[in-house]
Amino acid sequence: MPPLVQTNLERVAQTRYALTVSVSMFAILLIGSFGVLMFYLGDGFNTLHILIGVAGLGVFLYRPKLYEYQQISDALKMLTEKPE
Repeated sequence: MPPLVQTNLERVAQTRYALTVSVSMFAILLIGSFGVLMFYLGDGFNTLHILIGVAGLGVFLYRPKLYEYQQISDALKMLTEKPE
């Protein structure tokens, strides 16, 4: 990875946060998909409701938040500032 001083910090923060959110949403999508798959394979409504509910809760809890993105951006800026 190139030194942070020579890169666009806003872009680095955006990329890191987008990757984190994408991985989280993909994992949540997998949980919901397993619920639907198990239902189609013959499992009952209970499993479908539980796994869809867990996936919905995960989407709610791990949705992108502006303050988290700004914390990443601020931390990267502090790494590149030179002490005076």
